[in-house]
Amino acid sequence: MTDPERKVNADLLVHCLNQLREQAGLDSDKIDQLLSILASEHGVVALGQIIEIIRKAGIQFRSKGWQAIAAAVQSQLGYTFFSSTRGADSAGMLSGLSEIRLLETLNSYAYTVGERQGLKTKIERAVHLREIRGVGAPQAAIPEFFSDFAQMLTVGFVRTGEYTVLPFPIKYLREYEDLILHQRKFAGRGTKS
Repeated sequence: MTDPERKVNADLLVHCLNQLREQAGLDSDKIDQLLSILASEHGVVALGQIIEIIRKAGIQFRSKGWQAIAAAVQSQLGYTFFSSTRGADSAGMLSGLSEIRLLETLNSYAYTVGERQGLKTKIERAVHLREIRGVGAPQAAIPEFFSDFAQMLTVGFVRTGEYTVLPFPIKYLREYEDLILHQRKFAGRGTKS
């Protein structure tokens, strides 16, 4: 991602661009243009300063050629002077919204239940963290048993092909409890003729 406050080594960026000039698929003329713009920058500078220099030179990263150069810099140096989520693979950016995941938080464990199938482009609600508390077992044992627990969330008959958010035995135990309470509530009421 682009963080304008991040400190970067301008000399290392220039060195990276020189190396990228020989890489197939990248426009060497555009790289030369960037190199000429950045020639006066040396040492550690704010990334925002480099971005401002590039913008003042009139370079906009709308074409695929410029975007490919920015992506190559990001893969080499871990930062970029252009980032856009348009057309990006959302699954990589939103990995917490897919699958079933175990998280350790401050000596406790929680899990998330995302989408089984492809991610929707519109996120209507957040993925909830649900804390796991071991009964009769230490918290440290939870990762060992989580794969068995996760299998109880992957049944397709509970939520039309998606993961369940509670293990299916708990869901059906709650439904059974609701049925019993409903029967007790109405058991005393008879029909009068």
